[in-house]
Amino acid sequence: MCVGVGGSPEGVITAAAVKALGGFMQGMLAPGDDEERARGIAAGLKMDTILSVDDLVQGDNTFFVATGVTDGGLVEGVRRKGPIIRTESIVLRSKSGTVRRVIADHLAEKWL
Repeated sequence: MCVGVGGSPEGVITAAAVKALGGFMQGMLAPGDDEERARGIAAGLKMDTILSVDDLVQGDNTFFVATGVTDGGLVEGVRRKGPIIRTESIVLRSKSGTVRRVIADHLAEKWL
């Protein structure tokens, strides 16, 4: 279960991950103030409508990718091992239903 409040980009990113995992999600626009609400209405957004995953992310071939910066429950953070910088990412694809983990080694001299 995922519960939270954030901006529109965060809602769309979350919807992409939920859709790739075959999950269910509902969201609602929650402007921070009257000015933000007015801008949304002027842009054609419906403020009191419950949005589904498909409202937020259209299409059946969506991807979600997350790379750890710090350690978390989903992926490890960036690690330095001598001349190598190691990252871990997770890649979710809705069309195939695959979940991939990518561990990548980067030459530190190229980045630092």
